[in-house]
This record gives sequence, structure tokens and C-alpha cells, in this order.
Amino acid sequence: MKKIEGTPYSELKIQASNIWLDLLSSLPLIIVGLFMVHISPNTTLICQRIETKQGNCKLTESKLWVSSSQEISLDDLQGGKVIQKSKGSSQVVVLTKTGGIPLGNATRWGDKNSIANQINSFVKNTDIKSLKVSQDDRWFGWIFGGIFVLSGVLKYVHKRKKIYL
Repeated sequence: MKKIEGTPYSELKIQASNIWLDLLSSLPLIIVGLFMVHISPNTTLICQRIETKQGNCKLTESKLWVSSSQEISLDDLQGGKVIQKSKGSSQVVVLTKTGGIPLGNATRWGDKNSIANQINSFVKNTDIKSLKVSQDDRWFGWIFGGIFVLSGVLKYVHKRKKIYL
């Protein structure tokens, strides 16, 4: 190692910080990122028609570790509707005799009218034997959740080893 002029020392000092404090400071970013990935759903409505009013639909919401589904009989299915939410977002609602069931999250992106039109066409036209529509909101959570997790991990790694000359 060459001594730099004007400096009294020519040695390298490595100072390690406390592992628990570093982990504690990085953990909130990692937790927020994992939460965003976990809550991002893919919602699918699949309907099969046996006869004019006989058949069923299955509304499935899949998240990273959890999936839930709901059965709707064709007799109960009345159509689809796009409702406007706050700040310019909209949401598709599956209309049944007992009320509306949201199809995915309210978002600003994607053509919600085409999904509602497909549901309405299926309800009105008994010649259509099957329907499959979906709204995939996972990309938002995966991108931004991944950024948060990566930031938390990089923050932790950066704090573990600080090199001072």
C-alpha cells in the first residue's frame, strides 16, 4: 500500500455496525414490500352454461399465499357494471340478485368497460356457453413491492460494512 502524501496514516479501517440495529432499520422497507406483494390480487370470473338458466360461475381471487372463491348460480347473475371511485379510479362489479360483488381492485388502468360488456353479453345471449374474464393487479404490487424489498436488503447490506480510509 502506497502512503498518500499529507496523511499521517496509510492504513485501511473497517468499522462494522451493530447487526440488530441495521436489521431493525431495514426491516420496515422489507415488510412494506412483502405486504404489497401479498395483497396484489388476480381476480377471475369463470362461467359455464349448461342450459338457458342452468350453470354456475366461480369468482376467484388469488393472492400470493391465499386464494378465495365464491360460487354464483347463473340464475342469480344479472350482469356487470363499471362504477367510478375516487380520484379517477374505476371498478367492475358483478351484479347478482343479492347485490354487487367487486371484480378486483379499483384502479385507474385497464379497460373496465370491456370486462363489464363481456359479462353483460354472456347474461343476455344464451348461445354463449362459457365466459372467462379477469383483472390482474399483481404487476403493480410485484414491481413496487420488489423495489421496497430490494431497497431494504441493499440498505442492510450497505450498513453492515462501512469502509473508511
